[in-house]
Amino acid sequence: MKYYDIPGWFNGHEQYDKAVDFCPQNGKILEIGCFYGRSTTYMCTNIVNTKRTDINVWALDTFKGSSEHATLKDFVGKDGTFYEKTKEHLKSFIDQGFLHLVKSRSDDQKTLDSFDDKFFDTIIVDGAHEYDQVLDDIENWWPKLKDNGVMLFDDMYMESVSQATHKGLANKVSEFSIVMGKEAYGIACKSNDKSQMDKLAKITPENYFK
Repeated sequence: MKYYDIPGWFNGHEQYDKAVDFCPQNGKILEIGCFYGRSTTYMCTNIVNTKRTDINVWALDTFKGSSEHATLKDFVGKDGTFYEKTKEHLKSFIDQGFLHLVKSRSDDQKTLDSFDDKFFDTIIVDGAHEYDQVLDDIENWWPKLKDNGVMLFDDMYMESVSQATHKGLANKVSEFSIVMGKEAYGIACKSNDKSQMDKLAKITPENYFK
């Protein structure tokens, strides 16, 4: 199944490409919020096409939807979630052994404790977009990010996401980048080495093509 055949929203192609391209050998990626699997399918297809199945991906979601998904319930199963339908969409990647679905709230302590600190190379924060939830995701999952690891933030054009990201990163990094495109996304690197950020966020000057 092509990613664009799966219902949902996804315009973060650049950040998901970077998540794969800059992931080290045998790297680990966490995607917080995968809904029906549209963005996850895009990323996993990239992993297969670039022969990077050494990378392991964990896609974490309650599979119940948030306030944004109130009218999108076509795939809800008997258990009241869309877990089984999402699993069906992602079956080929799960069967290949590099994609793992995690049915949980992102703030569930048992789930958090199931991963060692400094476990992930990349964490994509794209769960519930309310201020408190975004802030909690940053606070809860930052310790799980490796040194020199990268945290990506979707939908930075939303005030709730932008404010929570600025608040959550204020005492963690000296700077982070917001990349403007079809949608805005944020990049923070768990490193004091500025060259790491420069590598991840190359900003093209406005007059480059003039």
